[in-house]
Amino acid sequence: MDLGVDGIYVIGLDRLDVRKKHMIELSNKLNVDFNFISGIDATELNDSEVHDYIKDGFFDPNGIYSNGIICCALSHRKAWKAFLDSGNEFGLFLEDDVIITDQIYKYDFSSIREQLSNIDWGVCWYGKYFEYVAISESISEDIGVCDFFNNSQFAGHAYVLNRESAEWFYKNTETIKYAADIRLEVSPFRQITLKKSVFVQKGKGHLDEEFRDSIDSIDPQFIKSNTLTAEMCDYNEKTGKCYFSFPSNLNRVEENISHNGREIKGYLFTKK
Repeated sequence: MDLGVDGIYVIGLDRLDVRKKHMIELSNKLNVDFNFISGIDATELNDSEVHDYIKDGFFDPNGIYSNGIICCALSHRKAWKAFLDSGNEFGLFLEDDVIITDQIYKYDFSSIREQLSNIDWGVCWYGKYFEYVAISESISEDIGVCDFFNNSQFAGHAYVLNRESAEWFYKNTETIKYAADIRLEVSPFRQITLKKSVFVQKGKGHLDEEFRDSIDSIDPQFIKSNTLTAEMCDYNEKTGKCYFSFPSNLNRVEENISHNGREIKGYLFTKK
């Protein structure tokens, strides 16, 4: 299957071997080649090593921080470097817990490729949380301008970059200011999206009924996030919510940022 890109880069942790097996099966099913990127594992680094990457502070709109989030951002950066080194024009970046939707068989990706070659964009989303993606403007029957900073669709599991945007993201992530999904949105580039997701993340709990019914039988490696580690998320069964903590050697203060003429509320983490 032609997905409208020159290369596909799959980001994952080496120890989560069941996820790689899943992606190999998906590669075979779609008849496409994946370039596997070994992610940077937070379990192999200490706090000091990770915190060296947040020299100027780390911003999150929801006030969430973990070493895994920083390492996830670094892992995406590693994938961008692989894409830049390849000389390819368009690269699709996937996290290793994605699954496809039926929409992947409905798009003409040759047409998508042609459209990407003729419109202004820097990030093109191939998937958000839900099948239907919130847009602020329609560009064509297939593509729209992605609704900026929509809380219901923060995601970084499936997106396309061109060489210009990949070079900018790589140069601007020597230190990590944002989580990978937030960094992609807080950028100088026009954000476009397929109007319907062709990739969603496995284990999010908002997928099709058949998947939700079978979720208890899924390997725990799919449920455990690449970025949010169990030790920093306490699940309360009564409220059904997760409560997040952060390392004691970091400060957290409320801070707003401005982007695209919009004020974004959030929290800034800095080293003590």
